[in-house]
Amino acid sequence: MKALFAETLREKLLRAPPSARRNYTVRGRPVYSRKLGRRFYVYLDAGYAMWLELEFDPSVVAFNMEPPPMTFGQDKDSDGIAMAAVSIDEANRLTLHFTQAAIDKSAKGASLFEQMKASQEIKVLGASIRIWTDLDDLDRLDRANKHTLLRYLCAPQVVVNAGIEKEILDKFKMVRTICLWDLLHIFTGRADEEEVKTALANLIVSKQVFLDMTKRFALLSNISRHEIS
Repeated sequence: MKALFAETLREKLLRAPPSARRNYTVRGRPVYSRKLGRRFYVYLDAGYAMWLELEFDPSVVAFNMEPPPMTFGQDKDSDGIAMAAVSIDEANRLTLHFTQAAIDKSAKGASLFEQMKASQEIKVLGASIRIWTDLDDLDRLDRANKHTLLRYLCAPQVVVNAGIEKEILDKFKMVRTICLWDLLHIFTGRADEEEVKTALANLIVSKQVFLDMTKRFALLSNISRHEIS
């Protein structure tokens, strides 16, 4: 019975509504998710940043940016706390994402959140909870870089050139780091620059090569075959 309840609740949390703009009072951005294979709208800077984080994280395989309102065993008179998103990782683990602003905005605030964490539903789901405090900050360099890299990948018509990816990875068998400018020069006359950047972006997002996310991605950026700490 618990397993059936958990499966039903998980399906409800991950079931996205049909793609449409539902909030006309705030700025909505249409985005395309490679992981979901569709377009949808995100609202405000916080919503856009949430999409960037989930789309960029290679451990996240699917997500829902519009989870339904849930009370998680609390007083049914309560509206609960709005979730920013629900995601599932490659190990099939569920994570519920909240913003600190949403918790603070709730009538019962932190006490309601603690009740939610202790609820039977959360225990049965075995879900993790993540609280975001900085989703309004799109000026962070790592987030700006995620925006730049995903711009090469997140469109329905994008196809990553596997041959270019292989050649880039073969190059890293001979060198530890290479500047983006030098990497593009290798393909001059043989491949379109956008194709090279798309292949490189895909390798970075999938963590096959690495970029220093604390510095702005530019022509002089160094790409490394090892993670940059």
